[in-house]
Amino acid sequence: MSLIDERQDFSTIADLFLLHGSMQSPAFLDGRLCARLAMHDIDPAAWLEEVCQVLGVEQPRDEPSAERFLAWRRQTLDALSGGELGYEPLLPDELFSLAERARGLKEWTQGFL
Repeated sequence: MSLIDERQDFSTIADLFLLHGSMQSPAFLDGRLCARLAMHDIDPAAWLEEVCQVLGVEQPRDEPSAERFLAWRRQTLDALSGGELGYEPLLPDELFSLAERARGLKEWTQGFL
């Protein structure tokens, strides 16, 4: 299974943010991505540019990182456009404290708005 085929979850993307030197939660950017895709598509190059801007880097540190960021976009687009209604926001799961989960939901909502 390639990086592109793997399900992108909160912890995976948060680890990728850390790899790029960012302590931010990916929840805000996921909310932003969802809103952008709901209104109109954001092409892959524009998405990579937006992610890098949020992370404060010029470009992803390597090809696997870029592939994972693009897989996140594709996964979200597929879930939003699919007939199964399988979209799930990228939020902290049950391994995180209730406070961290609530903060993630707040950040996701702010990104969406």
